[in-house]
Amino acid sequence: MARRALQRDLRVTDGAGSQDRPTSAIRVLIVDDDDLVAESLARCCRAPGLLVVGVASSAASAVTAAVQRRPDVVLVDHRLGDDDGVTVAAKLLALVPTTKVVIVTGAATPELEMAARLAGCSGCVQKDMQVAHVLPSLVRRAYAGEALWPA
Repeated sequence: MARRALQRDLRVTDGAGSQDRPTSAIRVLIVDDDDLVAESLARCCRAPGLLVVGVASSAASAVTAAVQRRPDVVLVDHRLGDDDGVTVAAKLLALVPTTKVVIVTGAATPELEMAARLAGCSGCVQKDMQVAHVLPSLVRRAYAGEALWPA
């Protein structure tokens, strides 16, 4: 039973056509406890030059996936069932300091932005329909070291 939960909790998703992607693709990990949102974000990241290396639905599985798969960019939901995204981001950055972490939230606040900055995140983006259209660009910008903070 626990093994089945872990398998559901952490999925590797290469996406259609991923075999055609160069090994230098930007490796992306998605962390969201809402399966529908996580899969939607993963689908949006299936773009040239990007490779989704996993989808995690909990803080624990996010840490495991980040250590095992060494993503370049991690998109972390602000509110996870077992922890908050900022705490997860700090853990990920301590274990894999070369990764870029972006908080994805439905409710961006100045307090969240400050906490994410202090944790070492590369940015904070609002979960909405527009982000779906620009997510590959946001991932590339985070990977390049650009800060992604609300204006």
